[in-house]
Amino acid sequence: MKMKNYILTTFIILASNMISAQSFLNGDLEGVINGPSTLPPSWQVVSSSDINCQADPGGTTPDLTNFTQPDYFVGMNGNPYSGNSFVAGSYGIGDASGTSFQEGIMQDLTGFSIGNEYVITFYQSVVKTIHALDTSGSWMIIVDDSIIGISTPTISQEHFNSISFPWEYRSVSFFATKTSHTIKFLPIDDDNDILSSPTNINGAIYMGIDLINIQQQSITTGLDDNNVLIDIKVFPNPTSGNIMINLGSELICGQLSVYNSLGIKLHQNNIRNSQTINLTDYPSGIYYLQIITDFGIINKSIFKN
Repeated sequence: MKMKNYILTTFIILASNMISAQSFLNGDLEGVINGPSTLPPSWQVVSSSDINCQADPGGTTPDLTNFTQPDYFVGMNGNPYSGNSFVAGSYGIGDASGTSFQEGIMQDLTGFSIGNEYVITFYQSVVKTIHALDTSGSWMIIVDDSIIGISTPTISQEHFNSISFPWEYRSVSFFATKTSHTIKFLPIDDDNDILSSPTNINGAIYMGIDLINIQQQSITTGLDDNNVLIDIKVFPNPTSGNIMINLGSELICGQLSVYNSLGIKLHQNNIRNSQTINLTDYPSGIYYLQIITDFGIINKSIFKN
């Protein structure tokens, strides 16, 4: 049910050439830590009133983090992927208080070209605290109020105050519909157990994020590397049940997975050039198709009526 420890070694997603676009301010999440709930400059908290945030009031406070701060003894610390600090956020329910937590960050960006595709990239980790010991989790990426992707889970068996946990590269793309968008990142668990506990390794999750970037995709679609072109067609989309996936004429090796909006994997198989996936038994909503190949990762959103 959980995908383990892969790192994308080449940054080739749907196109072979990228061009500069609007950048996140302080995308490396650097800053001075003044205790728990410190934010890196230029970033804001995702409010509990946000349509996609599942936190109660008071449960939306991510932590700027480094090797020893803000609290080594409870596990609010760790090794940054880049620079001197990163952001960590929890997703869970307090075992004593019953408060729901989902601690995310966001930033307003301008300068988008309407209709153009943009790729958001970042590195993620499973940090853990003494009360959030889940070994596997993800980040949900939201543009304005629309979920555009949930990252493939990262798995870590490191202890809760480790300074050597693994970081993994992730990416998701979207098409700009306005010249300004708010980009949000919320931690999410890949199972239904989110109760905070000092003993449950499948309970609440505490996730790290670092080195967030955005780039504009070239208008050319497909993935072009060593004359290999993937022109993925997913139809009908929206769908009432079955979707057809066609990879074109090239023989591509890799793995196909479908996730729901909570990041739970519903389907997985080795990819074929043409195949059908049945979503009839699942509720209406947004689903995420992810295809992992030797050339990169392709993400598509699927809307079920």
